[in-house]
Amino acid sequence: MGGFLSPLSLRASLLATALLLPLAVAASSVVADFEQADVVFIGYASSIKASPDFTRTDIHFSVEKSWKKNVGNDLDVFTVVGNGNCRTEFTIDGEYLVYGKQGSDGIFVSTCSGTKPRSEADADILYMNAKTEPDQFMLWDVPTTHPNYDAIRSLFAENIVQGYPDWTFRPDQVINRAEFAKIIIGARFTADEINECIDRQGRTGTILPADVPATSWFAPYVCRAIESGIISGYPDGKFRPDRTINFAEAAKILSISFAGPDFSQTDQQWFRPYVKALDGQHAIPPSIAAFDQSITRGEMAEMIYRLKNGIMDKPGMSYILLSEGQPNVEWETIDYVLRYRYETNPEASDLWDASLIEINKDGGKETVLVQSIKQAVPALRAKQNLSLQIFARPQGTPLLITKEALMETDNASGKLYAFDAKSRTFRLMQVNEIYDGFYGGFAMSPDQERFVWVPNPENGNAQTMYLIDLQHDSSTMLVHLTGNESFNAGDFALASEFDIAWPGQEQVRYAVFDRSRMNSDGQATLIEHRTVWPFAD
Repeated sequence: MGGFLSPLSLRASLLATALLLPLAVAASSVVADFEQADVVFIGYASSIKASPDFTRTDIHFSVEKSWKKNVGNDLDVFTVVGNGNCRTEFTIDGEYLVYGKQGSDGIFVSTCSGTKPRSEADADILYMNAKTEPDQFMLWDVPTTHPNYDAIRSLFAENIVQGYPDWTFRPDQVINRAEFAKIIIGARFTADEINECIDRQGRTGTILPADVPATSWFAPYVCRAIESGIISGYPDGKFRPDRTINFAEAAKILSISFAGPDFSQTDQQWFRPYVKALDGQHAIPPSIAAFDQSITRGEMAEMIYRLKNGIMDKPGMSYILLSEGQPNVEWETIDYVLRYRYETNPEASDLWDASLIEINKDGGKETVLVQSIKQAVPALRAKQNLSLQIFARPQGTPLLITKEALMETDNASGKLYAFDAKSRTFRLMQVNEIYDGFYGGFAMSPDQERFVWVPNPENGNAQTMYLIDLQHDSSTMLVHLTGNESFNAGDFALASEFDIAWPGQEQVRYAVFDRSRMNSDGQATLIEHRTVWPFAD
């Protein structure tokens, strides 16, 4: 395996760390320019001669390197007036990358063909070298200065990872579960061992998750991963190949893959033993800053490279450092209350304004964090009885989630606001686009970091359940029912008409009703209780 680039006899050496063209331009124009040209070369214009009528210019080049065909050390080309001079004017002793077309009168060069000064041609040269010298490691976006260069180059040489058709690796792009399965299994098993799994299943996909067709490109890798106990998929029978994978999930898969499945499952943090296993092998890249951080293709390569080769001398993160990076909130000793004006001053002009107070349970000390919530959240001034209530306290974060409420009414609607105790500010949450606060199915997770929400549609038939992540202010559809199945037994979608709960931190249990079979009380018939696991392995 050679170095990053083969030495080129050029006056200006190719700087692998400088990619001067944006990726989109390189992919769309450089590839096309190369494919359309009959000859491509780098050279110096040693003479330039215009025809008497100035309709044609002949240029003699001293050639230093050529691609597609060997043109020797000297070459004559010509260009014509009106050929579309996009940006390049040839000058004596100027160095150029030239794309030419073979014609009956010689090699014709249009400056719209991609021809450019040598100083602007680094991306072109990287592509052409990679295209014509496949034994070289040449990926446009992985210069020697990239922090994951050694890892990507090593795995590339072993054919564990490949680049994209445009000769990029995209090391900073997040990776999904299908891609991760392919690479981790490719690092641990031979091609025959991988393909044998599908063959043993008779190409019926009997052990494959429901969303992994036996004919999909990633099926052999998922099959082998499941058969080997490295990946188990989701308990609902799906793999979710397109979902991005975070560090905690990757740590589990990597640890089982390289060390075996013998890990204790009694830890309160399910990912702790796996992260500690990577920590012990110095396999956590320094770019990892949080357990729930989505990992990139470069970080994935780095972790596999270190584990596979026993690399122990490179800088990295540790479990302790990652834990220290998480907010440290004493949830057992700190509480928050909203103290409304009517509680302290019945004569106040705005009885439903309130102060937000932090209370230390050990000593009883109170600290006023916000004197007036209506001053802090101007939208609350729209109605006198519009105020806030405490909605949730996500563990492991400094956040307090509050909800708008029309006090002294039975109106359940209200927007959510996240309060950051460190900055003492309220923020209107993005999840309000999904969660409208009206009556519907609802269940909060034990750690109050998430809840599931089933909105009430106009027809009363509630069939969509969303997972709302309060910590990351995001939402995703979790379950969608079809046909006569419904989450609610009645027509009003009141909370009492749903049966949804979190039996544990990792699962949601819900009842499914058949609305085509109603009893004499107007309630739908219970079909069964089901369980969904919202989180990855």
